[in-house]
Amino acid sequence: MTEYNQHFEKALDFINIYQELIDCHLVDFITEGLWDKCLPEKLRSELENIDMSGDIWEENNTDSELSNFIQLTKSLSLESCPAVICVDDLPKLLPQFSTERMIENKFVYPKFELMNTKKSHEIEVLGKVIAEIALSTRSLVIDAGAGKAYLSTYLSEHFNIPVLAIDSSQVCHKGAINRQEKIQKRKRTLTKIIIYHNVIKIVIFLLIPPAYVLQEIYQNHIHFESRLRLFQMLRIYMSSVVEAAIMLDRIIFLQNDIKCSKVAVIRLFDPTLSPRCYGIIATK
Repeated sequence: MTEYNQHFEKALDFINIYQELIDCHLVDFITEGLWDKCLPEKLRSELENIDMSGDIWEENNTDSELSNFIQLTKSLSLESCPAVICVDDLPKLLPQFSTERMIENKFVYPKFELMNTKKSHEIEVLGKVIAEIALSTRSLVIDAGAGKAYLSTYLSEHFNIPVLAIDSSQVCHKGAINRQEKIQKRKRTLTKIIIYHNVIKIVIFLLIPPAYVLQEIYQNHIHFESRLRLFQMLRIYMSSVVEAAIMLDRIIFLQNDIKCSKVAVIRLFDPTLSPRCYGIIATK
């Protein structure tokens, strides 16, 4: 618990320094002058004079504002938190979970209908972990915040696990039903959608300025491009610290709840496929 608290406090301190960088929207970069508004003076000054010919994001031992920023964000990410566990460590947290009985050996990879590569990877990995726990304890699964019920459908169809999918959004509820209809290859007309699409194209075309006007606007603002790239990279590095703060805030809350006997942050997914690769496991 102490490790989680210490990491959380350090992450919050760092976030407070760069609060404006986190809260801003990139669409306002030019109109709101975000470069001058959101970056500390020392870091901004260094970036304005930096040599862009090399890889400036590569870690090095130079004592610079950018290098210190990169090192701090990495040290405050969940990847650097010693209390975070991986899937192989689950038997220590959950005695009923055995990596030797992992159901992937019994299971042919399914055809992931209507899912991109990232979503397929997440559903496959998380689904197997949940299925292993549910089958070993003979439990049903409640999928709160189920969205379009990708996970619920996977567990039900491939492992015959009873699942209750709950979501407060009517949009997600309808989306889940539509997805099931598509998977089952039910016919539905596309005529109206095609008509709407063509009408919208006409409206948008009438609003677009001539090509020479667009080119002139672009040329007048092209000098912002290099700074925009730098600005976005800083935000990407900051995102790992924000993620750590959110996850640690939740797990500290659960640790303080007497109803939870065990809690842990676990890295579930391959970060190259799913950058938000962490989850929380808690038991009563």
